[in-house]
Amino acid sequence: MTVSSRLAAAGLAVLALALASAVLLVVDVVHGTPEGVVTAVATLLVCAGLWAVLPAMMRRRLDGPAERSPGPGRSDHGPAADAR
Repeated sequence: MTVSSRLAAAGLAVLALALASAVLLVVDVVHGTPEGVVTAVATLLVCAGLWAVLPAMMRRRLDGPAERSPGPGRSDHGPAADAR
């Protein structure tokens, strides 16, 4: 990882904490502390899911296994080789 990637990840973590804190404050004032804590934790989980887990899953899905077979009737040389 480069320094810029680490700084961007740290910035997203701080942003998620600030967002969860704002949610905690608003829900605490409107509904009470227990509801505020539950909502803030849910907000952190959603942020973690969207900013960490989802991209990791997509990266793993797009990379796929290296030894994937091309399937029946297909070659390893791409669509141009199949058209010949």
